[in-house]
Amino acid sequence: MAQKIVAGLFGFGVVGEGLYKLIRQSGYPNVELKTIVVQDKEKKRLLPPERFNYNKDEILNDSEIELVFELISDAEEAFMIVKAALLSGKNVVTANKKMVATHLAELIELQQKTGKVLLYEAAVAGAIPVVQTVDRYLAWQNVKSIRGIFNGTSNYILTALHNGLNYQEALREAQLKGYAEADPTLDVGGYDAKFKSIILALHGFGKLYKPEEVFHAGIQCIDSHEIVWAESHNYTLKLVGNIYSTDNGVSISVLPEFVTTEDKLSKVNGVLNGVTVETSNSGSYFLEGEGAGSGPTGQAVLGDVAPVQTNSSYLYNKGVEESKPVNAVWNIYLKTDVEALLEQITFDQIFEESKYEGQHRIIGRISVSELEKLSESERKHVFIGKLPDNFLQSNKEYQANAKKDPILT
Repeated sequence: MAQKIVAGLFGFGVVGEGLYKLIRQSGYPNVELKTIVVQDKEKKRLLPPERFNYNKDEILNDSEIELVFELISDAEEAFMIVKAALLSGKNVVTANKKMVATHLAELIELQQKTGKVLLYEAAVAGAIPVVQTVDRYLAWQNVKSIRGIFNGTSNYILTALHNGLNYQEALREAQLKGYAEADPTLDVGGYDAKFKSIILALHGFGKLYKPEEVFHAGIQCIDSHEIVWAESHNYTLKLVGNIYSTDNGVSISVLPEFVTTEDKLSKVNGVLNGVTVETSNSGSYFLEGEGAGSGPTGQAVLGDVAPVQTNSSYLYNKGVEESKPVNAVWNIYLKTDVEALLEQITFDQIFEESKYEGQHRIIGRISVSELEKLSESERKHVFIGKLPDNFLQSNKEYQANAKKDPILT
């Protein structure tokens, strides 16, 4: 049995409390949770006030504490804590996906400089061990693509839409059940899934991407027309993080996808997450499970303790190269009620154009660089759904109507 490890915990929200319960309930023998540091002195918590500290130095300056669990929500404060912990000779386990994705290069440099262990399995897909799978089990494999449903909130809403609710009804239901925040932008806007995709791009492809350079679009503008259209063509709508190799480099994006019924992701419903990893040598792997919540994410944090105790850092076997996403070309379904936005972009090819109830819909082929001309604030008024690459070949009605010359410039 591994020697007991003395730990300090930053944060006692949903994940922190879940981790504490797991350690107590499972009788996990190798972790002594010595100190818990929180910020809000007035907040009522599971434990009595005397169990908490309010000064981060109570952990950072304690030489007895050798492992730091960083589980706060503020990404920049989290980075300062992780940096200080590593520099003070402590190992770190974190669940903060925004912090990790934003500061990946600096974190790797710090980890290598200090020789300490930094792990973040819980930052990507809750209880699904996808980071370790890609980083270690597939370390010597040529990964061709990683596609996943990485956000349980948006997946719950989209599942509810396919079950007959409208967007506002589905969002309200998700909020009442605790799956969505009062401000759900990070989830439904695709930001959360983007941070997770950036982390997987490093482990699967050796590429470092800046969040602001990765294209993402959310589900805020979806309505029943998209659901009806999808189902009439045997598709299911999912918010998908997609990383894949091309002849020119690696493409990375997050946006709604019209997923075929044969695709395993189409069966991932509710708050579940699912990931498909395709390799050149050993085919495809599919992982599915709870992607968020107190128990699943707490378990992912606890699962990183064993590698810490054996001093097992990530391999980063694919390399660590700062990169920019390639300019892919997609088949898309685009809809907006702000027609002026369409004057900014040019389609390579238009398969269908129509107007209904104040909405302008275009189904066609367009490059990512054109879509990026729409600012993030403008994208809040546009639904952009990615269609399968073989969409035109499998839909003869669109073949007949497709226009080679763009009508929108």
